[in-house]
Amino acid sequence: MSSHKYVAFLLVLALIVVACTPAPVEPAADQPAETMAEAPAESASTGDDVCPARGGTLVLDFSSRALVVPIWGWGYEQQKLVFGKLIRTGTDNVPHPDLAESWEISDDATEFTFHLRQGVKWHDGEDFTADDVAFTWTWHNDLDSPWVNPAQPGNWIALKGSLDYLDGKTDEIEGIRVIDDHTVRLTLAEPDVSYFSRFIGSINILPEHIYSQWRVPDLKDSGNPLWFTTETQIGTGPFKFVDGKKDEYFRLARNDDYWEGSPCLDGILFQNMGPPDTQFIALQKGELDVMKVEGNFYQQAKDLPDIDVQTQRLNYISIFVGNLSQPAFWDKRVRMAISHAINRQEIGDAVYFGLREPWHTFSFVDGWTNDEVPTYSYDPEMAMSLLAEAAADGVWDAEKEHELIYYHSGTEAKNFMLLMQKYLSEVGINVKVIHVPNEAWNDRVAENKHSFSHAGWGNPVDLHGYYRTYRCDNPPNQRDVIWPTDGSLDAVCAQIDALFVEAKETGDTDQRKALYDEIQQIIAENVIGYIPLHRYHMGYAISKNVGGMDTYALGGMHDYQWSKLNAHLWYKMEE
Repeated sequence: MSSHKYVAFLLVLALIVVACTPAPVEPAADQPAETMAEAPAESASTGDDVCPARGGTLVLDFSSRALVVPIWGWGYEQQKLVFGKLIRTGTDNVPHPDLAESWEISDDATEFTFHLRQGVKWHDGEDFTADDVAFTWTWHNDLDSPWVNPAQPGNWIALKGSLDYLDGKTDEIEGIRVIDDHTVRLTLAEPDVSYFSRFIGSINILPEHIYSQWRVPDLKDSGNPLWFTTETQIGTGPFKFVDGKKDEYFRLARNDDYWEGSPCLDGILFQNMGPPDTQFIALQKGELDVMKVEGNFYQQAKDLPDIDVQTQRLNYISIFVGNLSQPAFWDKRVRMAISHAINRQEIGDAVYFGLREPWHTFSFVDGWTNDEVPTYSYDPEMAMSLLAEAAADGVWDAEKEHELIYYHSGTEAKNFMLLMQKYLSEVGINVKVIHVPNEAWNDRVAENKHSFSHAGWGNPVDLHGYYRTYRCDNPPNQRDVIWPTDGSLDAVCAQIDALFVEAKETGDTDQRKALYDEIQQIIAENVIGYIPLHRYHMGYAISKNVGGMDTYALGGMHDYQWSKLNAHLWYKMEE
């Protein structure tokens, strides 16, 4: 993604920097880790001065992204409104205080000390304390948890002593220390600057006095009816759970004791409005206040008199994949030719009405993207020349038919695939397009008969999240093989692997950015695995009587990682 001007202070996420505060002055990049800046609350109270209107219920759709499970490591709107995190990450990719009002990161990136906000109450009136934070991290260290794999330490079991705890050698995790009621320290087994932004910013803190009655396996099923009971939905967020029914609705009421102040709205109702066409009818009738719109709905919404349309760039890209287990793609010239054959701009304009931005690197984290990587502009003549060279050397068979599989559904996806088939055929690549339903995707990929696939790709706000994909010793557990099986890129893989490890342990912002720039450059030069196509933009149709829906709200309503919704500031005017 294009590099915004956040780099100077962005590595509050990952630096030797101090406590991140919402103060208007940017923190100095060389501020020592052992000091701690004062962290005033981000807002004092949502009185009439910040609420143009009070009361009313905002109606949002519940038919998609309707996952209310607060124990997963990523978040949907419902979770973000009910539960709190230590920090919240906004669309600026900077951590903002939430239940932790300040923090320090040690110079060696192994210790994270959090100073918790005082006076915070759980929705049932119990006090929030450091014990709840310690409980959350301990509770998730469970061998029956779907996120715990002792063979791959990281995330939940990255803490010092986690493996001993899982083995039953200890009753506590050494890396979790409650210092006092409002101070907690997490210590990692090895340095990992990225742990802060990748993980700490995505975890909902759970109430010990409620969740201590369960183990992770009791609740890991997203269809568990317990998720629609008050018992599991006790949080610290701006809205309280009232009632709900799976696949139908989820009702929230404002939390007058919320630490940022009582929300402007009386409540929020997530109502299942069905597929996009019926959602759009509900939007026009005033029964739905905010709708995510793409394609024709994006265009039509612009003409509605009572609707404002905004767009938000997302942490999500589309990728085109040459299956590198197939010898046909072991030659770099073939991979370069494929990238040159695709007219990214035409696809974005003709199929997606401008809501897809041409993209050329695997990173989409603002402030961390290398804008100097090779771009492989649309050049069918170059593509044909490269394929001809490869064919002359006997490494490309121009007569072979190649399967292109994809799982997205709908008219847009079909039109996109028809264009891809056209682009590839125009440079001499014979392609058969096959749609594979989501539920059959893994089995179809496992058959390994395809040459190409198309998919979407999203990841956390720190680039170390990509290490799992590109590391040399990682088996191909993604959609396709990343590294050619002929060994032609073994040296390149080893170089990238070493750079990822070095970046994980580097606290200096500029040095870390340089390492990730180098990784992106190498991957782009060699056209490794995934060919980036577009960064996604989402359209939002918002009723004109609704306000307070800033960029944090819109980004956080769609993206897994962004969680700074500012929902206490949303309001609805009387009609």
